Amino acid sequence: MANWLSFLVSPELQHKLLGLKIFVLLISLFFLASAVYILLKTNYLKYRWRKEAWTKDYRSFKVTRPQKKSKKWNQIEKLIKSDLLSENKLAVVKAGNLLDETLKAIGCPTGNWTERLSQAITDQEFDLSSVINAFQVRERILKNPDQKIVMEEIQEAVESFRKALVQLNYF
Repeated sequence: MANWLSFLVSPELQHKLLGLKIFVLLISLFFLASAVYILLKTNYLKYRWRKEAWTKDYRSFKVTRPQKKSKKWNQIEKLIKSDLLSENKLAVVKAGNLLDETLKAIGCPTGNWTERLSQAITDQEFDLSSVINAFQVRERILKNPDQKIVMEEIQEAVESFRKALVQLNYF
């Protein structure tokens, strides 16, 4: 037993294994560098950070997110400022989808719009009927995109969605 131990720590064996040790070290460094490169080039770290950035507080039903998420709202504002009625209708649909995503993110995934909104928005002074009317306008647009809708009705719907998103701390 002592012979084996002295053989393993002997300078002759260590000198013979030096090349193998360097080779294994280089291979390890290659795999480490490859893992770091792949993590930096993919969206995985961004996805993990974004997933953890959504913090949910189920007691007050508020969601807080990074300001980066308001890019969707900026797109909606561009669409509503357009002169084309089709883009204005698209703004209503996208604003409704954004509110729907926010409601799902804060823990209200099921039920009709009235139940979900009343569950999420606990402020008594907030006018839920305007948001429900906005969802009805959205549903009319989705069912029949060619239906004539007054521009004021579209603007009121988008503004109602914006007020609801403000109540949910989206911005």
